Amino acid sequence: MSIGLSYPGINVKYGFLNNLAVDLHYQGSTIAGIAGARALYYVLPTNTIIPYLGLEVDYLQYKNQQSNDWSITGSYVGALLGIEYYFSRALSICTDIGYGNMSMASTTVSDVSYITDKIIANIGLNWYITVPRKDSGK
Repeated sequence: MSIGLSYPGINVKYGFLNNLAVDLHYQGSTIAGIAGARALYYVLPTNTIIPYLGLEVDYLQYKNQQSNDWSITGSYVGALLGIEYYFSRALSICTDIGYGNMSMASTTVSDVSYITDKIIANIGLNWYITVPRKDSGK
């Protein structure tokens, strides 16, 4: 299990077996909030640099600049590819890039909606509370 920091957010990751993990995350600012989950598959979990594949589902909420309320909501569903580099058994840095579909709509104006494909990129630092893998090289 790990606790992570990303820009601008936090995450908690829990590993199953040697190559599967679930990542719950929140990213937010004064105009946006994103809460979601990722399912991660570590391709070669015995190296210091570990590639991974994943699926991501997020709930999105944006502040409407005209009404100054949180009335724009939506979702993101996508796939991602990344790498995680372990400095030690307890500390790693990760980065990934993903592609998916984002849909947004206003909860106050019925005819306002937005659907598009998006490319996302992330970078984060993870602190492992428990040992990530028994067969890790570190």
